Amino acid sequence: MFKGKQLENESITQNKLNLETVSTSTALATVEYVNISGGTKSSWSLKNYNMSASVTHYDSDLACNTEIADVPISTVIVTLNGLVLNVDSGATADAYFSGNSGATARGKGEEQQGDLLYWKYNNTGYHLENTDIIDFIYLTKYNQQTSLSLVFQTDQSTNKTVTLTLK
Repeated sequence: MFKGKQLENESITQNKLNLETVSTSTALATVEYVNISGGTKSSWSLKNYNMSASVTHYDSDLACNTEIADVPISTVIVTLNGLVLNVDSGATADAYFSGNSGATARGKGEEQQGDLLYWKYNNTGYHLENTDIIDFIYLTKYNQQTSLSLVFQTDQSTNKTVTLTLK
């Protein structure tokens, strides 16, 4: 048994996978690299959590020195010390994202990778401190690809190998 697969005629067969293989051989072993792709999936980005806020003094100051790290495929929800903020381009927003140093506010759902967050002190009445914690919560796409490195050693005395076949 190999991870739940029955060995039959010294081979294992797995169906319904897209793959690309590259093989190299030496006198001792054959190494096969298998790239398995199963399409595009989405997950929560984990790159924009527990970020320290920037100290703010004026309206539209930079709220955080960290940009949106991944490509968002959803609205970016922003929390400050665990509380959800109103982030938008509107006049009553607590903060807004911008891709041009704060000059133009992006609307809700228009956030892009690389955007920075700007604080609206005039709307919140609160200056940020570097002890405040900001999180960006959003979905991002990822390509479901796995690189798998398989080493098959040939038994020199019996000249047998085990073959893993992925289809």
